Amino acid sequence: MLINFSPFSGWANSHLKRSQAVLGSSVERLSSGLRINSARDDAAGLAIANRMTSRIKGNAAAMRTVSDAIGLLQTVEGGASDINSLLQRMRELTVQHRNGSLSFQDREFIQTEIAQIRDEINRIGAELNFAGRGLLDAEQSLRFQLSSEASDTLELNLQPLNTDTLGVNAIRPPVGPPLSEITIASGANAGTWKLELEGIINRDGVLLKPGEAEAAYHVTPGSITIHQVRNRDGSARPGEYAVKVGDDYYHRAEGALVFDHASGVATYRVHNGYQQADIEDPARGVTLDDQPIDNVKLGWDKDGNYVKYLEWQGHFVEYDPLAGRLNNKFYLSGPNANTIELMQPDSLAQIDAAIAQVDGYRTYLGATQNRLESVLEGLSTSQLALNSARSRIEDADYAVETSNMIRSQIVQQAVQAVLAQANQIPQTVLSLLRG
Repeated sequence: MLINFSPFSGWANSHLKRSQAVLGSSVERLSSGLRINSARDDAAGLAIANRMTSRIKGNAAAMRTVSDAIGLLQTVEGGASDINSLLQRMRELTVQHRNGSLSFQDREFIQTEIAQIRDEINRIGAELNFAGRGLLDAEQSLRFQLSSEASDTLELNLQPLNTDTLGVNAIRPPVGPPLSEITIASGANAGTWKLELEGIINRDGVLLKPGEAEAAYHVTPGSITIHQVRNRDGSARPGEYAVKVGDDYYHRAEGALVFDHASGVATYRVHNGYQQADIEDPARGVTLDDQPIDNVKLGWDKDGNYVKYLEWQGHFVEYDPLAGRLNNKFYLSGPNANTIELMQPDSLAQIDAAIAQVDGYRTYLGATQNRLESVLEGLSTSQLALNSARSRIEDADYAVETSNMIRSQIVQQAVQAVLAQANQIPQTVLSLLRG
């Protein structure tokens, strides 16, 4: 019989330590609510749950991003809707403008409102923003992350909306009432009327008078009406006039009667009875003939402003302003070159095209918004599934852990009682010694 070592006490003590470890684990899980508190609890389960956590957090951030994108789209669509309403009003006014019973002043009132509508369209395009970022002021591409996956993105293309991009910047040139009207006497010898030009060239294209020169109009019997050109707000443009000769409109700005051509700097004189087909070299002075014209190229003034090209064969002349001049485009009409008429494009067609452009853009915005709302719904469903799966892996089962804790406590009490009995066994040696 041994007294230095008791195997019974060793066994009891070993079981006591194991039951204490189980009890400690149960208490930790019950207090944290997690089945996996460290890698030793479940190494594989920890890795799986961690990957799920990454996706859950990534999707949560993506849901916020998608919500922001929907809010941005709603803002853009709201601005486009406002512009559409303004275009509809502009169209209504344009139809009203074609009422033959209106006076010149009535038409000017309508034009004033149209000018205000254009300014408001430009203001919306320039000022509309989302969290300080402009939305309709320039073409831009925005990228949004749709989920936790790096490749899952959406490219949102925003377009600028203003009177230039919509093509309604020049529904009608703002021309004021006549400053003066001169009637040309009928007869074989028509009157001669003078306007200031930048210069005059002769039949050979030689510059005769640069600078502040004068050129003579030799026109058939009819009338010349000079209109003052106005800004969109109704104020006069200093030094700019629209000159009407018969049914044709010309534009005089800063002392120059100008038609432009992309080949070089050249203005032309108006002269009856001689044909000027093409002037390519830069020169100051202008010639527009009333004889049959097969191919006429008209050029720039000395400042590089106005028209790009005129060719009767193609039945058009483009009047394209630069540097803030009269903002308009004119087109040729008439049965032959002897009756060239400079006309505006159909303003109703321009407005209808602008409305169609806004409608197309709003369709894109609405379709994209519907797509993002579907993405948001899918992310919400995915989040629910991922959270449920992760919970099954790493969350503690309180029923199981409570049972384990109670079992460990009972085992501990039992082991402690057995250990006390095992510690009494060496006492039997004393009995032998006494005997």
